[in-house]
Formats: sequence, C-alpha cells, structure tokens
Amino acid sequence: MIGVPRWGKDPDFLVQHGKELMDADPLHNLILSVHTYWPTTGAYGNYSDARIMADLNKLGSSGLPVVLGEIAAIDDQGANGVKPINYKLIMRPCRQNQLGCLVWWWGLCCP
Repeated sequence: MIGVPRWGKDPDFLVQHGKELMDADPLHNLILSVHTYWPTTGAYGNYSDARIMADLNKLGSSGLPVVLGEIAAIDDQGANGVKPINYKLIMRPCRQNQLGCLVWWWGLCCP
C-alpha cells in the first residue's frame, strides 16, 4: 500500500502518478491510499462538498486500485482548533466510484 504526499491527503498525486507507480511494480500488485482529512474550513484547506465529490470522482474514474485509508469526522489542527469533515458525504460515493474503505483509524471521534 502506498500513501500520497501531504499527509496522505493529495488525490491529485494518485491521478497524476498512479499508473506510473503501478507500472513500476512488476506484479502490478499495489494498493494506493488517500486519507480524507478534508475539513470544511481551516488552515489546511477548505473542502466544499463539490470539491470532495470532484476528487472522489477523479479517483474512481482513474481505474486505479484506491482505498480511503483514513477517514475522520474531524480534523484536529492543533492551535487552529478542531474542524469538521463531511465524512458522511465522503463515505456515500465510495461504492459508486468503486473506492475501497480500509479505515484503520477513524479519527478523534465519530458523532
């Protein structure tokens, strides 16, 4: 399993380099992981519902073996406070986009 840059949060990296990574493995036996710490507000980005859906659709249409490796209800930004993540929206299109959810850590809390 290979994670992406920016603490695992960069879906564009997978879209741009995923095929290259798969081709580098002689067995083509990789799983690519993105962490959806995509808060609705905060110092680390503002992820609107439209942006979330666009990112998930890009990943789904890439044809790459992608899982959402970390999903959380909130993003703890330290001194910047705790910011909400629209995790329900993130989970909903996973089946439609054939994205796996291998959630090994759910975050700080689940409402």
